[in-house]
Amino acid sequence: MLMLDKGADPNIVVFTLCYIVGWNFYQSPLIWAVSKRHDEVVHKLLACGADPNWPGAGQSNTPLHHSVTTNNYEIACALLAHGADSDLRNFSGETPLHYACKLGRADFVELLIGHDANTSIADQNYKTPLRAARESEAPGTEHIIEMLLRSGAREGKLPSFVKGRKLD
Repeated sequence: MLMLDKGADPNIVVFTLCYIVGWNFYQSPLIWAVSKRHDEVVHKLLACGADPNWPGAGQSNTPLHHSVTTNNYEIACALLAHGADSDLRNFSGETPLHYACKLGRADFVELLIGHDANTSIADQNYKTPLRAARESEAPGTEHIIEMLLRSGAREGKLPSFVKGRKLD
C-alpha cells in the first residue's frame, strides 16, 4: 500500500518474474486482488483510482467477472459502486451476468440486473444469460430463470445454420 500512498499508478499492468512463475502475468493489481479475494487491497486500489473496467489477459475478464467466479458479492458491489460496467464482455463475448447464470449465483444475477445489466446480450456462441441459466446444472437456476424472464430477458436468435433443424 505504501507505493499507492506515494502515487503509484493502480492500473499499471504487472509483468515480473513472480507473475511469470505463477502464470499471472499481464494482470492489473485490481484483477489480481479480486481473484485472490484480498478485499482490503481491492478497496484501497479502488480508492486510489484503479479502473474497475480494466480487462485482464487471457480471457480478458474484468474485475467484475472475477468477483462472480470467486463468489465475492461484497467486492462485486464495491466494483459496481466505483463504475464497473456490468455489460463488458470477455474474449468469448460473455458478461458477468453470463457467469452468474452459469454458476447459479442468484444474488449476483439480482445485483447485476439491478445495475441495468443487459439480460438478452448474446455471447459469441449466441448464448444469452437465459440460455446459460437453462443449460446450467448448478442449483438454484430455476429462480435465476424466473428473475431473467421478469426482467424482460429474451432467448436470443439461433444461428442460421441451426434454424429449421430438429434439435435433440
